Amino acid sequence: MKLSTSLEKLLFSTIRIETRLSDDTFVDGTAFVYEYSTNDNTYPFLITSRHLIEHASEGRMTLIQGQNRAPILGKGYTLDIDNFSKLWFSHPDEVSNVAVTPFVPFVKHVENSGISIFFEALNKASLCTPEITNNLHIGSDIMYLGYPKNCWDSKHLLGVVRKSILAMPYDLDYQGKRQVLVDAPVIQGSSGSPVFLKTNTLNQSSDNTLLGFLTNLPEPKEQDQSQEILVDNPQLETPMGAMVKIDVAIETIVAYLQEKGFL
Repeated sequence: MKLSTSLEKLLFSTIRIETRLSDDTFVDGTAFVYEYSTNDNTYPFLITSRHLIEHASEGRMTLIQGQNRAPILGKGYTLDIDNFSKLWFSHPDEVSNVAVTPFVPFVKHVENSGISIFFEALNKASLCTPEITNNLHIGSDIMYLGYPKNCWDSKHLLGVVRKSILAMPYDLDYQGKRQVLVDAPVIQGSSGSPVFLKTNTLNQSSDNTLLGFLTNLPEPKEQDQSQEILVDNPQLETPMGAMVKIDVAIETIVAYLQEKGFL
C-alpha cells in the first residue's frame, strides 16, 4: 500500500477501540488522532463519542505497527487498559457527546517496548474554513472512516470508508445540540468515526476537510405528556446518525489543557 492519495492516508488517522461496560457487555467504536497546536507545543489527542467510554471498566485499543515511516499492514499492537473511562476527559457541557484523551502516553508505552507504531494525525490544516461551511447545504456529500462491526478489514487492521449526505443545513444545530443530522446508518463500531467533506478528486487537499465525527442518535426511553427522556445506548444501531461538529471536540481539548495548566 503506497499511501498515494490523501484518502488512503486518512485511513491511519483512526484507532479501533473496544470497551467492556459495567454490565460486562462489549462495545466497539472508533477514535481518531487530532494534533492541537499552540505557538510553543503540539498536543496529540484521541477524540471519540463520550457514550462509548463513560461507563467502560476496561478498554482495548489496537495500534498499527510501522517501520521506515510506513505501516506494517496486519501487524498490530494491542493495549488492554483497566479503568479505561478514567483516562478520558469530557466536554464541560454534559450535553455534548465528546471525550478526549492525550495520545502520547499510549505511543510512549508501545515505543518503550521497542516497537514503532504508524499513524496519521489530523490537525488545524484539516479543518473546514468559514468559506467551506458557508457553502455546505442539505445533500452535501460527506464520507466517514471507522470500524463498523463485521465490516472492517480485520486482516489488515484497517477501517473502511463510507459515504453519506448532510440531512439538514450545517449551520443549524439538530435538536438544539451542536450536531448535524446525517443520512448515515450508525452500525455498532461506527460511533466516533471522523466525518469529512467528500470531493470528486481524491488528491485534492479538501479530501481531508474535517467536519466532525459520527455518533448514534439517543433512543427514546420514556415518554409522558410533558417530555421525552432520551438515553445514549452505545450498542444501538440507528438508520440515521448525528455528526458532532468538530468545534465541540476542539473546545474539549482546550478545556483539558487549561485544566491541566498547559494553557
